[in-house]
Amino acid sequence: MKNQIETYTIDTSEPGFIGIRQVKVKEDGTDLSDHLWFERDSLSWVVDTLRAAISNYGFPRTETTIGKDSLRVFESGHEQAPYINLFNLRPADAPHGERFALAFSKQLVDKLVDQLAGIA
Repeated sequence: MKNQIETYTIDTSEPGFIGIRQVKVKEDGTDLSDHLWFERDSLSWVVDTLRAAISNYGFPRTETTIGKDSLRVFESGHEQAPYINLFNLRPADAPHGERFALAFSKQLVDKLVDQLAGIA
């Protein structure tokens, strides 16, 4: 959608975790904003997999488990407006234990990957 608002912020303030807060508002005003947490140990997998997803058309569903993270990345949407999806399912008894799901436009995930790659 050409008038959709889509931004994000990265939160590294909590030791051992990376947080992503996505703000996404469709042109009709529908708010699809959400957030996601994953363990810092999962950062390289997230960066490498998101990078592969934006580089390969029709990226297949790819999954891994690292620590308490059960991560999944895949492409969805149609050819003209594909989305890269990042999911994480953390056990309820773990810190930040819940199901997370974000869907980014390819243009935005390209910027997100560059920022995530710069986190030491």
